[in-house]
Amino acid sequence: HHEEIKGIQQESEEIAENNSITPGVEMQVAERMQDTTLVLMISGRVTVYSRKVFQGMVKSARFSGAKHIIFNMEGVTFMDTIGLGGLVLAYLDLNDNHMAMSVVEPQQPVKTLLEDANFPELVPTYPTEETALQAIH
Repeated sequence: HHEEIKGIQQESEEIAENNSITPGVEMQVAERMQDTTLVLMISGRVTVYSRKVFQGMVKSARFSGAKHIIFNMEGVTFMDTIGLGGLVLAYLDLNDNHMAMSVVEPQQPVKTLLEDANFPELVPTYPTEETALQAIH
């Protein structure tokens, strides 16, 4: 299984190099605090480069005093399996630090990718930010 993941990672790195995509241009993140909830508005393409960004966001979330992080994925246009892996790692990291995580408004085809990976069973997924915030309180 580990070899498979490594293969996918190399593949996406090669694809990225061939398309001369510069790291950081892929995914944009805007954040705002709402009480003890950190809302991350994520847009663009979630790929191999997003993993480091997610790690950074989790780190800053720990220092922000947030108890819950909402990943608002309404603006995400594309996510590959490596991007999904980054999201899972973010969840595990937050979980280790006793912080809750929710995903909000994933659009197609991202929604299908998350469902096929049983991601909503791991992380609560809501249709809107309001429903996510209500579920927390």
